[in-house]
Amino acid sequence: MINNPVFDSEQQYVERFRITYLRPAPALVVCPPKTSTAVRQATDAAAAVIWIDAPAAGNRLRLAVEELLTHQKIKQTSRNSKTQKRVWRTAHDRILEFGRRDPDVADVLLAIKWLGNAGSHDSRLTTADVLESAQLLSHALRLLYDPSDADLRRRAALINKRKGPAPRPVARRTSA
Repeated sequence: MINNPVFDSEQQYVERFRITYLRPAPALVVCPPKTSTAVRQATDAAAAVIWIDAPAAGNRLRLAVEELLTHQKIKQTSRNSKTQKRVWRTAHDRILEFGRRDPDVADVLLAIKWLGNAGSHDSRLTTADVLESAQLLSHALRLLYDPSDADLRRRAALINKRKGPAPRPVARRTSA
């Protein structure tokens, strides 16, 4: 009989496997087509290190939030009222400003920021925390860039208004 350290006759597996590196890294965040390149790059960077360094991956997803705010034209700097010099705005302030426009998405972005901060300031952020952050970012991107939910809500409202079937939009043909 061959002595195999992985297989034992009484216990099926003695050792466990833990992912430490995957190449290519599977995507952590589902990015709709309208997602900016900078946000995609930050999420790809998080995916590349999540199994090696979860806090660093959490910080990369926090960076994706900042890139998303920049893409949404939320200013990165402001003028100091006393010195008139340009100063960097915090992610928190930028999210609060964005929240005046889209509070649902801002709440999700704030949660990602808090998790990313935990990755920046201490090493207690776990892989599970980062995966949750990635799921939250996917949700925020879907709310911002995927019109299908809004389209379905509009259709439901139209059907409810008519109290029955409503005309469907005609698909446009593109010339070949």
